[in-house]
Amino acid sequence: MLVKKNHPWGSTKPSKKALQLGFHCGEFIISQRDGMVKKYELTNRHFGWDKEPKAASESECVDYILDRSLRSQGIIGLASTSHLEKMPFKQKMQKAIDSREKANTLIEVKFEGVEKVKHWINPKL
Repeated sequence: MLVKKNHPWGSTKPSKKALQLGFHCGEFIISQRDGMVKKYELTNRHFGWDKEPKAASESECVDYILDRSLRSQGIIGLASTSHLEKMPFKQKMQKAIDSREKANTLIEVKFEGVEKVKHWINPKL
């Protein structure tokens, strides 16, 4: 049931869902904010692209998430780098971790009491 809101950022209208879907699919961007009120723009029009840039490959996405996890957490585990992701992604993340461990850019660390769960650090961070 739709509930009438008396503030512009609390909309439950179908148009809000359509804008959110377009944003999450990359068709729209948020070009401006006024408090909680967002103004949307077509992505291509906002950036002035003649054609869209090439999307990141799956391996580039895995590497990005792994690097971001290392920077933000310092010590990572498979679960922390692939939270809420499905098994195929977790397997790809584990391969990336194994590859970096083999190249000595990640080092496994062990903690007393949690030996069953593997953790890694980047020795250069």
